[in-house]
Amino acid sequence: MNNETVKRPPLTYFLTELIRGAWDRLGSWSYRRSFPSTESADPHPVLVIPGLLSDDASTKPLRSVLEKMGHHVYGWEQGRNLAQLSDVESLEQHLVNIFERHQAKVSIIGWSLGGLYARKIAADQLEMTRQIITLGSPYQDIHAPSWASYTVKFLWRTKEIEIPTAHQGWINGLAAARQVATTSIYSKQDGIVPWSCCIEEVEDELHQNIEVSSSHTSMIANLDVLKICVDRVNSDIADWAPYRKA
Repeated sequence: MNNETVKRPPLTYFLTELIRGAWDRLGSWSYRRSFPSTESADPHPVLVIPGLLSDDASTKPLRSVLEKMGHHVYGWEQGRNLAQLSDVESLEQHLVNIFERHQAKVSIIGWSLGGLYARKIAADQLEMTRQIITLGSPYQDIHAPSWASYTVKFLWRTKEIEIPTAHQGWINGLAAARQVATTSIYSKQDGIVPWSCCIEEVEDELHQNIEVSSSHTSMIANLDVLKICVDRVNSDIADWAPYRKA
């Protein structure tokens, strides 16, 4: 993807992120609170990775719903996500440990930057990965204009984002379709990253894009996103069908 053709999300979306995010979270509160504790037909481990500047507490809305279904749900267990690319090494070992503990493939859900990490560790451990679900993750072009880039520059204390040599390979390969079931959830109202960088360029039986109406900062708690994740985690991937909103 040519980032010269991609524009930064509109300023109005960026400035209203927190307000819209609070509304999104409020909108899913009743669903999360009343979600029944039911045993999934296929309980399996799920790994949920937070976005930039977020931690496991921020992914609790999604994790709590999946836990009520009997899935073995894990956070990334590395504190706050500060865009330290070296975190992917311990995260990948975390995935291996989860797989070995349950002897079952893992569904990996990544929000924003967490989705980039999800695609990386899944590609390295395909035999341990059941599926990937990304939420507003700009894996098609991390260099495209975004409001998140300012935060990364601040954290890295640099004027320009330059990927360390040790990580250039997997970063450059993020856009390549993974050989595993993949759902890319995106919103055209995303106020942080350009939505066009958050989707598969080619959709097929195993690679699907699903649009929702959501802010970026609340995507982990958006009602439609929660419902999609519940559907995907409980889907029989061998007989996948395009997701349809109820």
